[in-house]
Amino acid sequence: MKINQMYLLPIILVSVLGLYLGMKWWSSQTANMPQPALTEGLSVDERGESLLKQFGLNKDRSAQLKGTGEGYGVVRWSEDKKSITAVADLPVVSRGMYQVWLKDTQGVLIKLCSMRRSKGGYVLDYTSKLSLPSSFSVVISKEMKNDGQLEEKMLEGEVKTE
Repeated sequence: MKINQMYLLPIILVSVLGLYLGMKWWSSQTANMPQPALTEGLSVDERGESLLKQFGLNKDRSAQLKGTGEGYGVVRWSEDKKSITAVADLPVVSRGMYQVWLKDTQGVLIKLCSMRRSKGGYVLDYTSKLSLPSSFSVVISKEMKNDGQLEEKMLEGEVKTE
């Protein structure tokens, strides 16, 4: 019995040392992993991240949309800069609809489309034949009529795709 106990202590010490060195090596490997690059100046907070997760999106190439009321939204653009996805947590409307607008640097508004109600809020997927400009704003408005006039601005955010 004494011989078995003599070997037990070195085996335990070697196992603990191996575990310690393995954890140290693993943390050094994961610390050097490249992080996804976001456009400078753009950030999405925790509320925006959870909204994107509800729709199965990540926060790469995304910007926050904020408003004066209780609404909140995030816009995300594709790598080729030809499509955007806008998601918003807005109050349910019984009359009217929410629409997404693109505003260029000169202030010209272009209506993209109406948002559709989904499980996690409102969503719009828009694809264009042309690339998006390098800098623009996204506006989400509450509309009673489906015309070319912006009625009530709910959310707005600036996007820089460079």
